[in-house]
Amino acid sequence: MADVFISYSRAESALADRLVSALRESAFLVDWDYNFQIACGATLNDLIDERCASATCVLVLWSIHSVASPWVLKEATHGLARRRLLQVVLDGTEPPPEFRNYIYGDLSKWDGSTGDMAYKKIADGIKFFQGRARR
Repeated sequence: MADVFISYSRAESALADRLVSALRESAFLVDWDYNFQIACGATLNDLIDERCASATCVLVLWSIHSVASPWVLKEATHGLARRRLLQVVLDGTEPPPEFRNYIYGDLSKWDGSTGDMAYKKIADGIKFFQGRARR
């Protein structure tokens, strides 16, 4: 089981890749679509549902692009329904209205390091959900 499933828009692939590296450096098990190996006959919908359901939390990277992505919205909704939604903004774009009631982090000025306060808030959020999953 992954500690975190990352949901993002392809337009933010470079930043998502940096974040995945930082999370792995912090010893978190990360799942994201880069890992997907879809068997013939399977559907992407089923795979996403399975991956979101098995992760401790769903980390959504909100941006001007991801707020318009039906896949990101689906993944965020999955995390919300399980009460395992962790979200950050990348470029100042707020989450869609249905997700704004939940506290979110801001990586718009993240320096890429695991020592950055913005990153530490994300790591603390993952640890929070890990603690909830153990109960």
